[in-house]
Amino acid sequence: MATTEFGDLPERLVAAGRLAHPLNHRIFAGLLVLLVVLCVVATTTRQSPLTLAPVPLYLLGGFGLWQVRRTQEPPRLLGWWVVLLTGTLGGFWLMGFVANVLDR
Repeated sequence: MATTEFGDLPERLVAAGRLAHPLNHRIFAGLLVLLVVLCVVATTTRQSPLTLAPVPLYLLGGFGLWQVRRTQEPPRLLGWWVVLLTGTLGGFWLMGFVANVLDR
């Protein structure tokens, strides 16, 4: 009945969180590489090393992505997803903050 369908939902969410399809992993990795390249290009155009500040957060996000790909246990998977999203979104926010500071 409905309990069987609901019982499968957490398993499907965990399976989707594992980035089972290799294309998903490549898209996330490509996005992180693109953001790092944008930081390097901004360093040359704005002539300020401050624009490299988000790069460590993007590297943290890349490490989280690598660990998401490797892990098998659902609780650890959630933790690495938090690292991935925190690094990526934190770096994206810091990129905007640095751009705002440099525009003043």
